[in-house]
Amino acid sequence: MVVLAVFSGSPGPVALAAALGVALVMSPVLAWMRARGAVLGVKVLTHVIPPMVPVGASSTLEVTVVNTARRPMAPVALELPDGAWRPVPTPTPPTTTAAATGRRTLGHLAPGTVSLFRIPALEPAGSTTAAWRVPTVRRGMFVLPPRRVWAHDPLALFGVAVAASPAVVVVVHPRAALEVALPFSPGTGTATGAPASPALPTDTGVGGELADLRPYVPGDRLHLLHWPAFARYGTLLVRRFDPESTTVLRIVVDDRAGVHRRGDFEEALSATQAIVEGAADAGIALELATFSGSHATVAPTPQGVAAVLPLLSTLQPVRASSPGSVPAWVDAGSGSPTIVTTVTGASRLPPALRRCAKVVV
Repeated sequence: MVVLAVFSGSPGPVALAAALGVALVMSPVLAWMRARGAVLGVKVLTHVIPPMVPVGASSTLEVTVVNTARRPMAPVALELPDGAWRPVPTPTPPTTTAAATGRRTLGHLAPGTVSLFRIPALEPAGSTTAAWRVPTVRRGMFVLPPRRVWAHDPLALFGVAVAASPAVVVVVHPRAALEVALPFSPGTGTATGAPASPALPTDTGVGGELADLRPYVPGDRLHLLHWPAFARYGTLLVRRFDPESTTVLRIVVDDRAGVHRRGDFEEALSATQAIVEGAADAGIALELATFSGSHATVAPTPQGVAAVLPLLSTLQPVRASSPGSVPAWVDAGSGSPTIVTTVTGASRLPPALRRCAKVVV
């Protein structure tokens, strides 16, 4: 603009250059001042509804921006995914959880492009919620990365990040197969047709799997108190256990690499999901294991089924260290195990294993 003014002899470009220079100098200062006022009051809440879904089901990510300050908050902008999410696999080290012991792989869902969702000035205790659909076309445990909140100057030339939403995990597990020959009769479990055990002060001790927590009432045994809950919430809660089932079904998923077609392996996991849900409905406890060494105990409760979903969602074929050998879990437990496999996997099972186990294809 200055060069143009020199060659043209007109002072107009010089005035325009000065105005643009002032805007460029003041915009970072104004953005910083807005950010300083917003950072003390903005709070970001993130929810995935529902957090566990079968493949292809609907799941929604909701991000809520709340003004917790006592004065109005300046306008801000929230990052939102614009376009398709793309999974970015990230291997994690072996972990041990209450549901299973084995290798987990978390995939990060990164948006293809990012745009800004403008949030007007919020009054004290005011909030705004934005929602996006989470892709569930493939099975896995996916981490949804944090979404940042930005404060800009009035001209939107500069921005300062003032807050970020916490990262959340969505579990996309196999969809239960509709027609599966269950390896048990409907009346096998002890809980078939019976209501859940009542939460009465007559609970005498640990009689099975942990079901839930209930408020303390006079007469409860002190060793059943859940002290971590008391330290966190300041309320006395008592552990409640469901009665032990007389039947424990051993299910083994054939996760050997190189013996399955991809589509058949996914169908085998869908059959396993149907067996897990059917056993819970029939009141049958499960011992769910894999050829690679993962193991989980599934209580015949909704909580027990939910605890094993991360294992089924991340299960992938693993190459065995000694092909053709009988896994150690065959001799470790009692009863005949049930192996869930594919057509190509069943033909490659060791003969000794086929003689001592039931096979569901």
